[in-house]
Amino acid sequence: MKILMVGPDEVHTNRQVEWLLQRDCEVVFVTYQDPFPGAGRNYQFIRQRFVRGAKLYRKVLPPRWADHLIDAAFVAQYRWLWRRTSPDIVHVNWIGESAYYLARTGAKPLVLTVWGTDVNRHFSDKCDTRSRMMATASLARASRIIVDSVDMTEKCTRLAGRPVQCEIVPLGIDTDKFCPGYREAASGWRKKLQIPDSAKVVVSIRAFTRLYSHDLILKAFGLAQRKLAGGSILVFRLYYHDPSDSYQQEIIKQAESFGVARFIRWMPAVPYERMPEVYALSDLLVNYPTMDAFPVSFIEAAACERAVVSCALPAYHGTFAENFFHMVPPGDEERLAEAMADELQIESPERSSKLARARRVVQRDYDETGSASKLLNLYQRVLN
Repeated sequence: MKILMVGPDEVHTNRQVEWLLQRDCEVVFVTYQDPFPGAGRNYQFIRQRFVRGAKLYRKVLPPRWADHLIDAAFVAQYRWLWRRTSPDIVHVNWIGESAYYLARTGAKPLVLTVWGTDVNRHFSDKCDTRSRMMATASLARASRIIVDSVDMTEKCTRLAGRPVQCEIVPLGIDTDKFCPGYREAASGWRKKLQIPDSAKVVVSIRAFTRLYSHDLILKAFGLAQRKLAGGSILVFRLYYHDPSDSYQQEIIKQAESFGVARFIRWMPAVPYERMPEVYALSDLLVNYPTMDAFPVSFIEAAACERAVVSCALPAYHGTFAENFFHMVPPGDEERLAEAMADELQIESPERSSKLARARRVVQRDYDETGSASKLLNLYQRVLN
């Protein structure tokens, strides 16, 4: 089977490419940088291109004319790419411009993978009209849409404006790699971040952007510290951190005003293969986005038997997170603070047993071997 895979050069896309290559599929990967140089004869990398003169078009032409010319150029590029590679399946990760242009070429069968923000953002008051049009057209023309929660299925249908074929295929993980342990690595992180051995560690695990409400997590942590007598440290992971954004400085100032600045630590971006170390360091993970799909960090945390406090978003309903994590209402800092304080003070055989059961659920339902098989089965059914 030959797959034309298009998407960001990020861990979610790259892992799918790895699964396919390991199962003797032929993959043409279109992205900005080659993550697998020398991968083998069944792998081809094609660099994602920009339209020449696009900036000039937008500068000298009315917006609608410029958009029309740029769209036509991109559609021509993708049509040439599709015909040149002659894939059995076209698979696009992230519902954005690439998905739209491939949909317009008539490329079939077209499989789209929704990541969350690419759909959720179109239900915001700040939604860009053109971006929403692209997403609507892409979803409406797809042969199959891969989602990770029932909530995302409903949103894709609403955004497409018609019934669409969605299937839940979770982005599984390597449950042998994500597991309890890594004590030596966790000890190394404590030394690097200057965290006392006696301190409990809370990690704000998601990407460092405003979407994930790290400022609210800080406020709740400040409230929780009053109950914990200063016995815990809050770690922010600078993943997807934009140095030009003032968000980090805002949080630093807030921490100073709350009197908890000395309890805050900043962790640099960590390569994916070292993420089990981050879970080993943490006593508690906090997840508090304003909108979401089903995050892979939930799966990783459960596999590592780590406690999680999270807001209860619709995307999490009906999942194992409701059974094993401490869920609180969105936008309620006091309830979040109470949950954080409670979780940091709980030490019992019942809690350890509960976390062990969560790991077994992940091993059964979210191991990457099963996810890879589900992806290949979906391809085969689409072809048939």
